[in-house]
Amino acid sequence: MKNKIIFFKFYFTFILFTILLGSSSCFSQINSNDTIPYLRYASLSTKFSKPIEELKKGQVISNVLKVINHDEKAISFKIDVLFPANWTSIGDATRLYTANPKDTIIVPIIILPTKLVNGNTEVLINVFLVDEDGRQIGNNFFTITTKKKVSWSIDLKNNSNYYFLNSENKKEFSFSINNNGNYKQDIFLSYTIPRKDLILADSLLKPIINSNEIFTLKPGANKKFNHTVIATSFNERNKKRISTNNYSPNKNTQRISRTLLVNSSEPKISKKDLQKKTKLNFIKLPNELEANSYGYPNLPLILDLSAQNILDDRSFLSLNLRGFKQLNTNTSLVYFTQLNYSNNFFTNNVFKNAPWYVGYFDDKKSIEIGQVNGDLIGVSSSGKGMKIGYQFNEQHSGGVFYTNSSGLFKSENGITSFGGWYQLRYNENISLKARVGKSNNSFSDRKNTVITLEPTINFRNSHSVSLIAGFNSLKFNLNNTPVSNSGFLLGTGYSSTTFNKKLITSFNIRYNDRYFSNGGSERINLTQRSTYILSKGWLARLTTNYQKSKIFNRNTNLFLYDQENIFTNLSFSKKTLKGSYQPGLFFEYRNFPNNSFVLRGLNFRYSLYNFEENLLTSFFTRAGYAKPKIYVSPKENPNKKEYFSMEINGLLRYQTWSLTGRYNLGTFSSVSAQQNQNSYSSPQSLRLSIQNQHLFKNNQFVLESSLIYSYNNIFKNHSLGIFPQLYYFSDSGWRFGLSGNYMYTTSDFSSVYDSSDIAQNSNQGAVGPTTNSNLNINFNLRKEFGIPIPFSKRIAATAKFVSFLDINGNSIKDKDEISVQNIVIRVNKKEVITNFDGEATIKNLKLDKYKLETISLEDLNGWFANVKDSIVINEDGINYIPFVRGIKVYGDIIVDRQKIAITNEKKLDLSRIKISAIKDDKIYNTLTNSLGHFEFYLPFGTYTITMDEGILNERFRVTSNNLPIKLRNKQDGVYVSFYIIEKRRKVIFKDFTKKKND
Repeated sequence: MKNKIIFFKFYFTFILFTILLGSSSCFSQINSNDTIPYLRYASLSTKFSKPIEELKKGQVISNVLKVINHDEKAISFKIDVLFPANWTSIGDATRLYTANPKDTIIVPIIILPTKLVNGNTEVLINVFLVDEDGRQIGNNFFTITTKKKVSWSIDLKNNSNYYFLNSENKKEFSFSINNNGNYKQDIFLSYTIPRKDLILADSLLKPIINSNEIFTLKPGANKKFNHTVIATSFNERNKKRISTNNYSPNKNTQRISRTLLVNSSEPKISKKDLQKKTKLNFIKLPNELEANSYGYPNLPLILDLSAQNILDDRSFLSLNLRGFKQLNTNTSLVYFTQLNYSNNFFTNNVFKNAPWYVGYFDDKKSIEIGQVNGDLIGVSSSGKGMKIGYQFNEQHSGGVFYTNSSGLFKSENGITSFGGWYQLRYNENISLKARVGKSNNSFSDRKNTVITLEPTINFRNSHSVSLIAGFNSLKFNLNNTPVSNSGFLLGTGYSSTTFNKKLITSFNIRYNDRYFSNGGSERINLTQRSTYILSKGWLARLTTNYQKSKIFNRNTNLFLYDQENIFTNLSFSKKTLKGSYQPGLFFEYRNFPNNSFVLRGLNFRYSLYNFEENLLTSFFTRAGYAKPKIYVSPKENPNKKEYFSMEINGLLRYQTWSLTGRYNLGTFSSVSAQQNQNSYSSPQSLRLSIQNQHLFKNNQFVLESSLIYSYNNIFKNHSLGIFPQLYYFSDSGWRFGLSGNYMYTTSDFSSVYDSSDIAQNSNQGAVGPTTNSNLNINFNLRKEFGIPIPFSKRIAATAKFVSFLDINGNSIKDKDEISVQNIVIRVNKKEVITNFDGEATIKNLKLDKYKLETISLEDLNGWFANVKDSIVINEDGINYIPFVRGIKVYGDIIVDRQKIAITNEKKLDLSRIKISAIKDDKIYNTLTNSLGHFEFYLPFGTYTITMDEGILNERFRVTSNNLPIKLRNKQDGVYVSFYIIEKRRKVIFKDFTKKKND
């Protein structure tokens, strides 16, 4: 206790001396540069040298009070300081200060705050000057401010990537949250799994239902979290549909990554508050990876062969060949052909009529040959031919085309077309496209020339106006008389986004007269679509479509019939976590030959997609009343009959099952044309289907099955179809398919024919109940090839990696050496994991030099990969990853303490001191035990062994750190020690048994 009092007095004297020395040295400068005003109270004026001071952690509050005595006599006073409770003033409250006449005295103020107050706070320190009688003769104050530092960090034990073992679907992970601020910090912690493909669990694998947590950390404190994630649908059959186009059985060739977000924020969060998100990736690596499709310059080709009706009289065979080649970043090649064969004898029509196409595209030009389309409005411009486009610069582009329906270079009767186009992009707001072309039809002796212009103008970043104008000239012979007609096409469109992007509108109208194109019809078409965001989650959408056509005989110009259709729908939609809802109203007017009505009613749509459960549901219904055209006029039928109509559609898809249903009543039915013939029956139709995909335990077999039932009441028709299809996937990439289609149908057409019809036509005698059945067997074949390009060199090779425990040290796997699985092999950014046999493969790596890294996901007890940090791929081959037994590096931390200073016989705790071995960019770490002993295993090489000196205070120092060592193959171990010395202090011995004068 006596030692503590002596130390406290020494500390106070030192602080006081420092303040007085600093104030006196700066006094002359203060007098000349100080702008802080004095506060006068009677005969005394006072001020503080620092009116405002920011208080930081561990800081002592020190200030200087300057007192001026304006009186002719000396004034004595004491200092009374007011400050927050639990703070301590270093000073003698009873000390009497004396200010001489016309003189200045300096009084130091020193306060020890025991703790910081809340952040962003001001504390007023009031100082009163009191005379010997206790009366106040002066006062002043200064302000202490505290600034809250809000900062925390999320530290991961390893890094943000966690790898699953080969047979693993769960992974432990840990992290800590550190408070780097200067005050207590409340933190709200939550987790987000974006695709719902992970389950967060505790260390006992119990799922965590409520993962949100609020906790408080003191400054510098941290909290650790240990969790486990469980990955769903790893190696699970029939949870999700597989793609029958690229499925590969018995091979782990897919890299699967699952994401977990760790979110941390203050409990009461605003836009300005600190938020942190840390992304954790849980990765399932393949044992085999394909870097490129093929290891040589090639043309990719997909072969699809389909044989239908194998046991029928009319079998059909189709061979589809197609491919896409990315030549470089901006250049690609597309090719396609299809051969169809349905004869039981040879004919060259298989090749003569086969469609084919080859297209070359880069950033400047496009060249297409084969089955192309000139994209002209008003004339037929498709067939076999050639099409070339070129981009002259950013503003100008154009192209030409030629097509012939009978063949590319054939002169037989057909339709030949040729023409071109030009496009001007004046700027991002103004553009113009012009097309011109001519079509010659040798079948009907018609020649048609057309030209169109399409300007587009954008303005104010939210409005767009487009126009279209077309003109054509048609010439043909009618009864040996030349006829010439001219027609036109006009149209416009407008789209906009207004009212702060709440209203989105588009409108289009187009009209052509009867002589435009081939002179067969006059058309007008109008479409409108408007969307308005009503509130958060709700929006309204109005769509309208109007079409009207007048059909003429293009040879005689006689009017045949017209068609008119109006459809409009107003819907309101809202998206929620429980699904999307869309109620609405609709109106439809249809005027077709033998099928005309007015229909209006209500509709409703609902849909929900649950990614976690792989569940999709959709439901749509609409219902209303239809008024046939013959009843529209009251004079024709005063009863004004209206027929109820309804449609119901539903879809349910769960995992590999899919169920669809559709029911139509009245006008919506596909047989509604019969309504006018039989007013006593309301047309109804029903269609139900169920589909399933099943992956067998032998995962080379996949079965896809469909069952379809349909019914309509007008023809009393029932049909049932079963469509199974079995696939076999070979390990070499072939897909074989065998399917059988069985249809059973019953129908009765007697309800739509009366007895007079049957009597007049003997062919209608069997319109009563009939039954039919049909069975078809089909076969299909699929394979992806890479056709080698002749005379080209190989550009890639396959690298096979083999990891093993290298017992004899020859770096080659021998028969008696043990394979090592779960080794991550990283070649640049491509990663694979070794399987049970210690093997992993990367196919078709381009010939080059790559960075090589290996990571063991399991503790190998001192075995390390003995490989270089790079690898050269120049041919197919095996690349061995030998693991060698590391050399034991061990040692102790020895502390040399001053013997006289040891007052406590308890030994120092030397645990958890970090010892690091550094080799180039690799760092190996270990921790000491309570006695300061450490050990770890290191592979061969040269290292620097380092002790973390950050744990030492000023009393201790390391005599030698950063020790170099070299580990060789023949060594069993290396001993390293660190020597720590306690700094010596001067000790004065005093004998209290002697008298003072002795």
